[in-house]
Amino acid sequence: MEQVFTLIEIVEKYGSEAIKRSLDKNNNISGKEKITLLKTVNQYWESCEVEGRGSKRLFKCSGKREKKIDRVDNRVNNGQGQLVGEFELKTLVMNYLIHNNQAIHKMSATKWIKALGTANESTFDALYDQRKYHLNNIEKLFVDNIPNYKIDDSASDMLNEFLNLFTRSMKNSLVSVFKKLEKENLVFYDVEKWGFTLDHESKELNINDLEQIEKIRGYLFELYKISPKDLRMEYKKESIAFKKDLKQELKDKLNLKNYYDVHYCELTSDLDNSKIDADALGLIREKFIKLFKANSLELATKRELSTTEYRYEFNKISSLKRAKQYSLMWKLLLEYF
Repeated sequence: MEQVFTLIEIVEKYGSEAIKRSLDKNNNISGKEKITLLKTVNQYWESCEVEGRGSKRLFKCSGKREKKIDRVDNRVNNGQGQLVGEFELKTLVMNYLIHNNQAIHKMSATKWIKALGTANESTFDALYDQRKYHLNNIEKLFVDNIPNYKIDDSASDMLNEFLNLFTRSMKNSLVSVFKKLEKENLVFYDVEKWGFTLDHESKELNINDLEQIEKIRGYLFELYKISPKDLRMEYKKESIAFKKDLKQELKDKLNLKNYYDVHYCELTSDLDNSKIDADALGLIREKFIKLFKANSLELATKRELSTTEYRYEFNKISSLKRAKQYSLMWKLLLEYF
């Protein structure tokens, strides 16, 4: 079961009296009040995604629980140790905010990663305008380092696999750090939904836009009998059809090429004395990248041992796993990027 609430609706249903009074007074709630509200919501729902900003927020709840569960309290360990390179990534984020304290920090996750320097610039080049150049280099890399490797389109498939999973994992880590820093009352964090129009302009999506997108997605999920998690199976025919239809619907009904999350983060207090010098910051960044890549290779090796993620016979990625070439290719790609 899935249900979308406006800010007013979710506060009325799950908010404390203090949060209700705050909403009545300010037509909005604070970041700290949002955290408190979501803790209550999660007692009734398995997950709740927040879209939009300020009073325009939408709360998309899914997985209605059969009965209310006890409130989760993570104050003992604040989630430490669950995220690879957490300390280093937190340090990089905080240092960036301290050095840019007067700027408005509202960027896509990709731009945040670029700003923090946690991924090589060639990674983004390969994602966008220089893919052919990097693909040629990677094919040569595979030929020189993989026994009996034959040049075919498996290099292209593997490059897509790597770029999608590697950047998605790094974005997820970044978002997790934003949320952890907010729980520690060091930053205020929020997410907005933005769209890129057919006129090549970026704009913040309003409630009507978001509701229309949810309506389109809901219809397509029902049409193809899949769930959001199925969309990660990029070779599943239903997922391919879903994404193709969604792209067309966005174009026809909303004049959008795509839509994406924009992450807003600012310091909650003045920490100017906490700046880190360039040499130390460079070492911290290097350590994070090293830890992140080591973990990435470990996960790739596990995926190679279990092909349950891709069960389709005519799938190049699944074939590479069965041939025990997948993790070696992943290792080479980590070294290349």
